[in-house]
Amino acid sequence: MKNSNHKKSSCIIASLAIQLLLLILTLCQNKVNSQPPTNSFNPKVTVDIRNALPWDELLTIHCRSKDDDLGEQILKPSEHFNWTFGINIMQTTLFYCDMSWSKYHGRFDVFRSEPPFLELCDVGGCNITKWEPRGNGIYLYDRRHLAFFPYYQWPTNM
Repeated sequence: MKNSNHKKSSCIIASLAIQLLLLILTLCQNKVNSQPPTNSFNPKVTVDIRNALPWDELLTIHCRSKDDDLGEQILKPSEHFNWTFGINIMQTTLFYCDMSWSKYHGRFDVFRSEPPFLELCDVGGCNITKWEPRGNGIYLYDRRHLAFFPYYQWPTNM
């Protein structure tokens, strides 16, 4: 009788473990499917920043995440800086950049694994986030409308 109860307990525990695993996988799949479809749990994204400032101004940028420091970059007019990374499984990926030129300086999020970045940047399709710092603000490319639009303004407290 004791052996029979032990087998029943083991079967119940195994069944519960399998059900828990299926629940976790379903929740993870639903989280991933709430974004545009991707081929993996770790979609690759590219952030591209192009200096579109007026008057041949140089753009200084320093981009980081919690885990990565991409160093300071000085972009000449029309020059690009880009990097590619994977979105973490918890969907909390964040990259931000300090950007400065002339008398303007600000810190801006250039990628967050949440709306509106995911929709505007077509994560799951081309997977690229394009930015253009301009004289009147920082512009983000909207793939739905095939155009840049003003997303951030330069801070005026200098």
